Amino acid sequence: MFELRHARSRLRNKIIAWSFIPTAIILFLVALALYFAYQKVAEDLVFKRDEELTRLSASEISSSFEEYIDRLTTLARSPDVFQGTPGDQRLALSRAKNQLLLFDGGVYVLNNLGDVTATLPENPHLLGKNWSDRSFFSSMVRTPGLTITNIEPNGPEGEDVIAIAVPILGIQEEFNGVAVGMFYLNATSLSPFYGTLIKLRIGRSGNAYLVDNNRRIIFSNSPEQIGKQFSEHPLAVEAFTGRVGVLETRDLNGRDILVGYAPVPRTSWTLVVEEDWKDMVQTSQGYLQSLWILLVLGVAIPTIVVTVGVRRITGPITDFIDAAQRISGGDFSHPITVKTGDELEELAHQFNTMAVNLKDLYENLETRVAQRTQELTALNSVAEVVSRSLDLEQILRDGLTKTIEVLDMDAGAVFRIQPDSQDLILVDQQGLSVEMTALVSGITVESSIIAEVLATRRPAARLVKDYPEGPLKAVMERDHLVTVASIPLMAHETVLGAINVTSRSLIWPTSEALAVPASIGQQIGVAMDNARLYNQTVDYAREMEIARHAAEEARAIAEAANAAKSDFLANVSHELRTPLVSIFGFARIVQKRLQERIYPLLPKREARVQRIASQIDDNLEIILDEGQRLMKLINDLLDLEKIEAGKMDWQLQPVAIGDIIYQATSTTAALVEGHGLDYAVHISDDLPLVKADPDRILQVVINLISNAVKFTQQGTINICARKEAAEVQVEVVDQGIGIAPADQAMLFEKFSQVGDTLTAKPQGTGLGLAISKEIIEHHGGRIWLESEPGKGSKFSFALPIYEPETPWDTDHPAEVIADRPMQGDNNDGS
Repeated sequence: MFELRHARSRLRNKIIAWSFIPTAIILFLVALALYFAYQKVAEDLVFKRDEELTRLSASEISSSFEEYIDRLTTLARSPDVFQGTPGDQRLALSRAKNQLLLFDGGVYVLNNLGDVTATLPENPHLLGKNWSDRSFFSSMVRTPGLTITNIEPNGPEGEDVIAIAVPILGIQEEFNGVAVGMFYLNATSLSPFYGTLIKLRIGRSGNAYLVDNNRRIIFSNSPEQIGKQFSEHPLAVEAFTGRVGVLETRDLNGRDILVGYAPVPRTSWTLVVEEDWKDMVQTSQGYLQSLWILLVLGVAIPTIVVTVGVRRITGPITDFIDAAQRISGGDFSHPITVKTGDELEELAHQFNTMAVNLKDLYENLETRVAQRTQELTALNSVAEVVSRSLDLEQILRDGLTKTIEVLDMDAGAVFRIQPDSQDLILVDQQGLSVEMTALVSGITVESSIIAEVLATRRPAARLVKDYPEGPLKAVMERDHLVTVASIPLMAHETVLGAINVTSRSLIWPTSEALAVPASIGQQIGVAMDNARLYNQTVDYAREMEIARHAAEEARAIAEAANAAKSDFLANVSHELRTPLVSIFGFARIVQKRLQERIYPLLPKREARVQRIASQIDDNLEIILDEGQRLMKLINDLLDLEKIEAGKMDWQLQPVAIGDIIYQATSTTAALVEGHGLDYAVHISDDLPLVKADPDRILQVVINLISNAVKFTQQGTINICARKEAAEVQVEVVDQGIGIAPADQAMLFEKFSQVGDTLTAKPQGTGLGLAISKEIIEHHGGRIWLESEPGKGSKFSFALPIYEPETPWDTDHPAEVIADRPMQGDNNDGS
């Protein structure tokens, strides 16, 4: 014991020595480091401050141009300037004279060729001169936008000026010319430009230079420097990198200076500001002296504090060592007493609490480990039993057996809850008497302990003596049952059923004891849900198999019906076309013979004979017209059937919609003129190509024109084609009777026509628009109708713009697009 105490004493002395010497050394080094760090930080702050001030000054210079730019921009956006004549522009300059007096070098307006069209002040001999070689105009032609020039000979007579130019843009943002204001080099407050720079007080504690991209000085604190070269300055190269920076260097007189430089936004100029280095760092010297005093105190005071503090700390540490040795020997009965009022006292309190907790843990650890092992074993055994089967009844029977065994109960019953009615279905029981089984078979949720389980979703227990008087309580007492417990069988927060177990002993479980039954209920509930999902999967697979067979049968029937329809249409078309051709031929022969041989022989003075001849001729025309209509119906039916069956032969190629429209108007010209109507065709000049079958698109346009003729009694049929987004859009507009909204929805259906009676409907097959819809949609396009009764109709369709996929497509467009003759000299009509 003496040796231990002697060792603690030596430890105390070592701590004091080790704390004092390193602390003194560290604090001294910290003092030196702080001194040099402060110097370095002070210099860095000076650099950063000068760099930021230079950048801000450059930004202020740029901001000072706003008034000049705004006034020029206002002038350029005046309608008299951007779309007026030179005379209008001169009047606009005259009206804005008061706002433009800031430009002591004058204001000039140039057109898009660089010719001077207006000046302020008025200078007639400058009008018409070409200034396209001036730098500001060349820059504006390359990239229209704000231009602020260097010092250059851009003045009216070629003198050095600084120019601010803005573009004159038209309504469509096209380049129409330049508005430029000029400043002479005159560093006095009388000059608006230099007066603004002087007011900014740039370089008030040193020298400042505003230098253009040609290294010529625009502004300086020394007016005699303006216009001279900046090349002799030490930073003549570094300052023109386009970056903000600061350097310590020497001027031409050998004086240490700090030079900040920054580009002026929106210009190619650079601002250079010089400051005397001594003036910049003079204020930090007093701070350094104070720092040295503080650092000396920082070494001495901590040394004293460490010496005293170590002695106060090591005392309680000795007590901790003694207590830890006793605890390691199994003695938990000696608490530590420390009255320091700080963390050491709190540490002693926590140490004593830890000793008490360790004592309790040692006493209860083995019991709790054994209990937890038993619980896990029980849960594993239940999980193993219920996971053996996917049959719901078997799962519940096995779960009941294992639950009674694990919980050491005498009897029990398992119930399944109907999802819809919440009725209890007894699945199985074990250990219950016949009378008890009969009673629980018809029990309801409200009269059972299961009601409490459903409400709380937790296991519940009840003593038999607490049951209300009745047959159930009487039977349980006769069977000597004392305790009843109910366990919810849950999955996904839903109670699927319950297991009720009973015991002939007085068992009143605590909340901890109910944790095991709750886990058992979760295990069995998950197994029930798995069985339900399995059964649903089996049922779904069976239903899907039935549906698949039904779908295959329906598809076979549909394919047979479609084949029968195709065969029927092919046969009917053949059977109809053959006699129709004969009828056409016979009718034309009869008509020709009558006109060439019979009619000339008839006496022209016999009115009755001429009337009969005319009637015969009319009847022959009816035969030809109706036969032609029937032939068109057959062709339309065959086309529609081919499209729907996917048998249509599509000849897709790059196509010019304009050519298609002109060919359609040529084809239908006789039809339109025969009805006393006229065309108006409008085709955009920049209309791109589309990839389509030209014959089918021609068929669509002819259908739409024919449809317009049917509905138009008089007036003009307008046909337009233009680009809309990524599509080419075609419109056929008539001035007919219009179409009611109720009829529009069915207009693109097969055999659909507008009208309430057969006499009110126009002649036609009712298939033209349906075929047009199929053709357009096959090309990835869309077709629609806009109409109001009495206001005419507009039929429109749109096709995607053709995008070439190979160089051949774009290099040889003329080889794939048929040249068709254009009707008329313009797009105003056909």
